[in-house]
Amino acid sequence: MFASSRRAWRIRPLFLLLLVCGLAPLLWRQETQTNQLALPAHFPFSPEQRMATYRETSLPTVSGSPSVHAASAVALEGGQLLAVWFAGSREGAADVAIWSSRFDGVSWSTPQKLADRHSTMQQTQRYVRKVGNPVLYSSSDGALHLVYVSVSVGGWAGSALNHRISYDQGKTWQPAQRLISSPFFNISTLARAQPLALNDGRVLLPAYHEFVNKYPQFLLLDKGTVQGSSAVLRAVDTLQPAPLALNGQQAMAWLRSSGETRKVQFVSSSDGGKKWTAPQATNVENPNAAVASVRLDDGKILLLANPSTGGRYHLAAFLSDNGEQFEFVRSLAGSSTPSGDEFSYPYLLQHNGVIDLLYTWQRKEIRHVRFNRAWLQAGKETLP
Repeated sequence: MFASSRRAWRIRPLFLLLLVCGLAPLLWRQETQTNQLALPAHFPFSPEQRMATYRETSLPTVSGSPSVHAASAVALEGGQLLAVWFAGSREGAADVAIWSSRFDGVSWSTPQKLADRHSTMQQTQRYVRKVGNPVLYSSSDGALHLVYVSVSVGGWAGSALNHRISYDQGKTWQPAQRLISSPFFNISTLARAQPLALNDGRVLLPAYHEFVNKYPQFLLLDKGTVQGSSAVLRAVDTLQPAPLALNGQQAMAWLRSSGETRKVQFVSSSDGGKKWTAPQATNVENPNAAVASVRLDDGKILLLANPSTGGRYHLAAFLSDNGEQFEFVRSLAGSSTPSGDEFSYPYLLQHNGVIDLLYTWQRKEIRHVRFNRAWLQAGKETLP
């Protein structure tokens, strides 16, 4: 009996370590001032934009990197776009790098490498096994910011975030710096979706964790420094929040469901993103897949999702007035019939009256679709 008791004490420190690592991001809250959300600019529709428009292209491939995934993008001056994604022999491989390409309104430029494990090790002075999941955003001073994931030990559950900044619209970038997202071990923090901007120039970066428990979190960033965090309570088995702001204080976010509840989850905030409600299920099915959201110029909420419980073979558009119940509008890729295709990780931007969508096809291409509200409404369908 005494020997059994000693074994229990040897196990207990390991349990406490896991508990601290899992709960540390939930407990760390430093920021106390009021958050005021910044709303995106809306533009009046021109006569041409009132006509249904749709155009689809593919981003350039990277030689020797057959596997691509997780695109993000930001609008630049003059109506251009800058996109980033990761590419390599396969997801999680040591040869994976973060790449970028610029869209001039007609075509995409030759991809440029922004980061890999070697450059990240050199710039952060830390060992790195692999990189992934880049996120681009712009701040109120005109700078561009790149946040991407790196892993030193283990799988994605052992990840950390890195930050780079550009002052010339993405032509050159400052060296990477590690984001300190937790006061303890600073592991298991990933990013995926576009941040929420605050009026004071800071942003709320949607993040999530996969160590011990899967749950979402928002990190308050100021020029690459984490000032605090807000966890989405009781949101176990959800991740990758896709948020948008309704006004200066109200925000919503939709979550990927990785548990038994195979529905897109919905949370909201009434204090500028400092506290979030417990998640509740929407009527949109979700096969443990990322979603994307944007608020249209007419006030409707557009959600892009894979509406099934068994796979990512159908990418579809949904509209909502309240963010809790959605109406299927039309398919963007695939169909409701199961197939071997995969259309995943949508990313949405709206600017100058058009909507830009990036998504992964078959882990082989990043596809770019440009459409408008008129195209969505003109092709209204019924989900089988």
